[in-house]
Amino acid sequence: GGPESSPQGLSTQGSSAQENQGQEDQGQENQDQGQAPAQQTLAPDVAQDGARATTENSLPIPARPVLPERSKQPAPEGADATIAATQLPQASQASPPIRQNAGNLNDLDFELALLTPTDAPAGASVNRELDLVSRATLGPPYPGAWTHSAEPALKTFPLVVFIEVAAGDTLSYLFQREGISIVETQKAGHALGEVFNLGALRPGQVIEVELDGAVERFGRNRLQRVSLSPTTLELIEVVAKDDGFVSKVSRIALTRVLVHASGALATGALYTDGKAMDIDGSTIANYVNALDAQVDFSQIQSVGDGIEMIYEAYFDDDGHLVDAGDVLYAAYHDQNGKTHEAFLFESNGKAAYFTRDARFTGQTNTLMRKPLGGGSISSKFGMRTHPVYGDRRMHNGVDYGASCGTPIYAAGDGVVSFAGWKGGYGRFIAVKHGSTYTTHYAHMRSFANGMRPGARVRKGQLIGRVGTTGVSTGCHLHYEVVKNGQHINPLSDHIPRGSDLGRAAKTRFLGFVSQLDSERERGVTLTQAHARARVGLL
Repeated sequence: GGPESSPQGLSTQGSSAQENQGQEDQGQENQDQGQAPAQQTLAPDVAQDGARATTENSLPIPARPVLPERSKQPAPEGADATIAATQLPQASQASPPIRQNAGNLNDLDFELALLTPTDAPAGASVNRELDLVSRATLGPPYPGAWTHSAEPALKTFPLVVFIEVAAGDTLSYLFQREGISIVETQKAGHALGEVFNLGALRPGQVIEVELDGAVERFGRNRLQRVSLSPTTLELIEVVAKDDGFVSKVSRIALTRVLVHASGALATGALYTDGKAMDIDGSTIANYVNALDAQVDFSQIQSVGDGIEMIYEAYFDDDGHLVDAGDVLYAAYHDQNGKTHEAFLFESNGKAAYFTRDARFTGQTNTLMRKPLGGGSISSKFGMRTHPVYGDRRMHNGVDYGASCGTPIYAAGDGVVSFAGWKGGYGRFIAVKHGSTYTTHYAHMRSFANGMRPGARVRKGQLIGRVGTTGVSTGCHLHYEVVKNGQHINPLSDHIPRGSDLGRAAKTRFLGFVSQLDSERERGVTLTQAHARARVGLL
């Protein structure tokens, strides 16, 4: 720039060459006496006034001198206000280009590192108009002006992140969203893929990721560990080792507790009242399955009737409820004083429900008449006037009117043979139960995770939600049962009953009934079991 923009307010007018030469002679004399020149120019990033540091050449850094008043004269139009050209002894030499890769230096460098111009050209000066932002952006005024005495050590803060999978998420997307490099994502994904189908990630599944949390220039976190549980009894872990990752599968140790639940129906809707008693939907479905041969659950139940059950609950080592198992005892108490009971007992390697006098109820091999957690019959099996088309035609199933979103369960053990859109049926699932029976579920709003052809389902397992897709006038489930290719009434007793227990098995069964009666007297609720599990009293 012009004379009016000279750095540090030092006037270039009225000063002689002899005065400049005298300052240089005085500086040389001070150096000969082992002292620092009075006006030695320092790099902008030295420590606080009076501080000392050691450079790579082990040279002491003198204290920062007191700087003269900054010039009040404005810079000329077009002048660079943040950095001036380096003044070299030979006026004909051009200033070296500004370093372009100075962005690698961050604020931590300037706060922790001690810098000094160890290889500055003789007579060079630094423009003290340069502020911290300019230094970080533009770099030093000449090569070697800033030299780190030592690279600051990276600090690590271990970080555990819980990632919930959403619809459409992939492992690669989730990891890179957490700042994990592509290379580590590929290595960890390869190790995980050896023991787990990466395409089986389902919405709502939680992945635990442990990062080292290193404070690095490029903001990348190094992956240390990945863990997820495909099932309630299985844990998969991928751990960093050497330059890659290794995977392992372990079985989760769970504690089994028998939980007692009972109460009166407040609304008559079994699913709604059961939830109010802290009973989950799958357990309610198992309860209905146990008593379906004795109680007609296809209709709204009477308000004031009582339900009672003993079911399995599984807790992990941290006292968290992981899963609910089988319903071992189910009872329905109506207001007329009659009680219907069913006990789940295993004989000859097969579990089935029996009455208190050891008679087979048929509710292990039979299909559920009402495979959903609420609602009531809105249209029965047989001829009817179609509500949409208005003509008389055969209604090949039973319609259960229920709120959209009501859970739908598999009516029996089997294999999914179809899951998708099927014309007027809308979203539709078909399940084959052996070679004889097939059940159909139509107008569904959505499918449960994993519902695809070939998937195995258990009786009472959630398969989807009530909707109104396809040709439908409102939220409901259209439920069909097909026997040897022919539609039959889902409400009929369409499967032969099994046999009662023999003498030896009956003796063991009565002992089992006595044990469950003791559990009923103990009356351990889910809340009590949860509290005991948390303090390790189970």
